[in-house]
Amino acid sequence: MLPISVSYNNYNTNKTPSFGNLRKVSYVVLDGHSVVDKKIIEDVTKHLTKQIKFGRPEDKELRIALKKATGDSSLAQAYQSICRIGKHLITGQDAINLEKIWTSNNPLNIKKIQAADVVRKLFNASTHEKIAIVADSVNIPKSKIKYMIKNVYSTIF
Repeated sequence: MLPISVSYNNYNTNKTPSFGNLRKVSYVVLDGHSVVDKKIIEDVTKHLTKQIKFGRPEDKELRIALKKATGDSSLAQAYQSICRIGKHLITGQDAINLEKIWTSNNPLNIKKIQAADVVRKLFNASTHEKIAIVADSVNIPKSKIKYMIKNVYSTIF
């Protein structure tokens, strides 16, 4: 059951594949409750990027949901190019460009300048659409909490 504040973004169902997305994670539905705590949202977003990057067969539905939420057609393959900056997700060609910048043989200060330019352009061209994540928390011994992402969808709130 989704909380009342959840609103699916269905107003633009004919999205064209975009190869460069910066989407903000607006909130997380954790164990059936909406969470707006910044720390939890960043942790869940971090777990989402790890889960997508691994490309496991059991996460196929999650990749399809993320593809529907972002409109990025490159998210259908097994290996995913996805980056995270705080509560923001970067997918598609822009994520690939950032990975190339950080893996190049340039000096660190040049890498920082190039990556800052790419991120600045992404923030200037970002859309009003946001991402909501549905997750379950799992307690692991030694006081760690792991988040299992169940669904991702686009919202305007």
